Amino acid sequence: MVSTSVNEKDCIRILALMKKELCDNSSLGAVHVLENAWSQSDIRACARLCLSEIKERHPGKTVEVRIPYCGAIQCVQGSAHRRGTPPHVVEMSAVTFLALCLGELPWEQGIEEGVVMASGTKADISDFFPLFSSHVLEKAI
Repeated sequence: MVSTSVNEKDCIRILALMKKELCDNSSLGAVHVLENAWSQSDIRACARLCLSEIKERHPGKTVEVRIPYCGAIQCVQGSAHRRGTPPHVVEMSAVTFLALCLGELPWEQGIEEGVVMASGTKADISDFFPLFSSHVLEKAI
């Protein structure tokens, strides 16, 4: 559940509108469009929802996904991390995370451009993205 004044249904709708805006402005690049077209509070609320969705779909404590100023989760079945820095970490900005979740940024491109940092042998969570299908997002508008 999203821990801001924006509820889950509103976040799905915002994500759908973000996806539409990204499709309409594809030549500008997803991160640029998200940074300039949406408020930080909307970006953070949607990122928190996406983190919750990943945690629900991929329970476990093997990989830590960190989105600064939004949150961090542990996910993926396997050996549990207990103390200190986890061995498998993924970290990126909120707008990069949303671009991945919306299918507008391929995982490999994010790694190559250095906007997605992934360390550890189990940190490749590329199969998680896109997080929401076009059908789900279209229904939300």
